[in-house]
This record gives sequence, C-alpha cells and structure tokens, in this order.
Amino acid sequence: MSGSSQISSSVNRGILTSLPDQIHLIRNPTHHVHLFPAYTPTAQAEQGRLIIIGDVHGMLNELQSLLRKTQYSSANGDRIIFTGDLVNKGPDSAGVVQTAMDLNASSVRGNHEDKVLRVWAEAQEARIHAEAQGKDGRKALKKFEAGLSKKKRAALDVARSLSSEQQHWIASLPVTIDLGHLPGMGHCIVVHGGLVPGVSLENQEPWAMYNIRALIDINHLGAKSEKDAYKATITERLTDMRPGIEPTKTQLSNAKQELLASYKEAGFIPTGEFHDGTWWVETWNEREKAKPKESRLTVIYGHDSKRSIQQKDFSIGLDSRCVEGGMLTALVLQLKEGSDVRSSELGRSLVGVSCHDE
Repeated sequence: MSGSSQISSSVNRGILTSLPDQIHLIRNPTHHVHLFPAYTPTAQAEQGRLIIIGDVHGMLNELQSLLRKTQYSSANGDRIIFTGDLVNKGPDSAGVVQTAMDLNASSVRGNHEDKVLRVWAEAQEARIHAEAQGKDGRKALKKFEAGLSKKKRAALDVARSLSSEQQHWIASLPVTIDLGHLPGMGHCIVVHGGLVPGVSLENQEPWAMYNIRALIDINHLGAKSEKDAYKATITERLTDMRPGIEPTKTQLSNAKQELLASYKEAGFIPTGEFHDGTWWVETWNEREKAKPKESRLTVIYGHDSKRSIQQKDFSIGLDSRCVEGGMLTALVLQLKEGSDVRSSELGRSLVGVSCHDE
C-alpha cells in the first residue's frame, strides 16, 4: 500500500499517465493523505464551512440540488469532501465526477470507484496481452466481457463513460483523508467504508476500508456461520481485486493464510457483508471510548446504505440511500458565529435532499 502524503483541496490532475502507469495506480491506490493546508472552519457566518457529502452514485441532479440547499460558495471558503462512491448505479457518473473536479473538491476512493477502475484495468490487460501475442485484441476484449457478471459489465460501461481525465482523477483518489483536529470533534478522518478496530491506520488495508460492514471473531471461525462468512469474504476480496479472473485454489488458500496473519493481533476479520458478525461501528466506538482523549479517532464514512445516517460518538455515517430513492446528505461543519476556534465546538448540521429512485 502507498504511504501517507498531502493534498490540496483537490487531487492534482497533473499530466495523464501512460496506460501501464494508470493500471499500476488503480491497483495501488494512495493509502492516506492529509488535507493541506490544515483546515478549520471559520467563525464567520456562512463562511469557511466544511461540507462532507455521502454517496452520490451518479445522481447528478440531486447533487446539484444539495449544493444549492447548502448554499455552497467557494468564494466564501467552503470546502467539499465526498465519502466516495460518486459513480455507478445512477444515471450520470461522468457528470458527478466532472462536477467534483470543477468544484475543486476532495474525495476518498469508494468500493464502486474501485470496481469501475479495476474492471477497466483488467479489460485493458486482456486486450494488451492478446495483441502482444499477435492475436486480435478486440476479440480478446469481447471474450473478457462475456465472462463478466451483469454488475461487472455495468461497471465497465461506467468506466467507458468517463473521459481519460475523469478516470485519472478517480484513480488518484486516496483511500483516506485525514482532517486533523477539528474543534470539539478531535482527530477526524474520512474513509468510504470504515476501519478495523485494533489495526493502526497505516496498516489498514484498502479493500477493508472500502467494503467493511461487519467483523467476525477469529476465535469463532470453527462455527459454521462464521466459517461460511470467512470463505465468502476470501472469494469476494480476490474477485474484487481481479474482476473477471477466477481465483485458483492455491490463490484462495494463500489468501486465507494472509488474512489470518494480517488480523491475528486485532482478533477480527472484516467482511463486506453483515453475515453473523458484529457491526464494525459498535466495536469501533467501544474501543475509542476506552482510549485516552488525545488518542481517539472519529471516522466519517459512507457505504452503509442499509443503516442510513448514523451519528455515534466516534463515527458518523452519511450514506442515506440516494440511488435507492432515499436522500443525499451532507454534514456541514462550521464554528458558531463569535466562537473562539481554540475552545469552541463546531456547529454540526445535516442537510439533505430527496432523491428519485433510479
């Protein structure tokens, strides 16, 4: 995984990379970045707010409505961060990505950005490999597509709807954005899915940070339900990493051992579905509450549409099922007028707009 770095309010677009470099970036995302310069909302009314928006999923009209409702103003110093999943499922992924780019917004990579990017990368490699052997690249590409599931083909269609610059922008998104210390909230971080309790931030793995919903106890893997969840998680992880490529028995076996070794100290294995595991948020909040105040970390995340908006002491969930006809929600953070930035808490408000089921 890539190391920590810093970003401005947007990912540096820079010069588009070569295809091999782009594929490498897709498979090796930037792990952790700091919002730079360090940001604290100002105390002036209607100025300098931090607006964190949940999963948009291609719902451009709703995003535009939400921006109007929050009265977003770059001239007043407002800054936008998305919790990932700007793309896929909804009608206009390219429009949402372009809007985020035009707003100079920041975002983390979500599981749907990852799916869209990875299936595109595999498609490119299928074509390139065939052509390197003197074969017809278009036929190889068609064969690769024929082996994809309906959802993976849809993700590939989304990838193709994006311009090269838009693809590069989402490939450059980090897995986490560190917001630093926010008044009254402490140390805060934005991630799409969540974090595994008991694992240091630098050792969190991207797949889990995109997909986590539940935790299964390593000590209970002998039970049938946990064992089934464990097997399903292994397969899901490998097919997510290399969509369209069926993992071999050896790969599955190696992945099991690697997963056990990675999470042995934490005592939990993260899963992308609930199964019979424990909701990661419950364990996270219990563990953070027990820590010294200066060591606590608040996670702001999306992804969990089934549970919708969640506000806990050390976690805030912002996916409110927009693409399913729910709401698109923003967390707006701003110091109250006349407050002292050194001692006051941020004013928090949730702003939402209704969505049409696509």
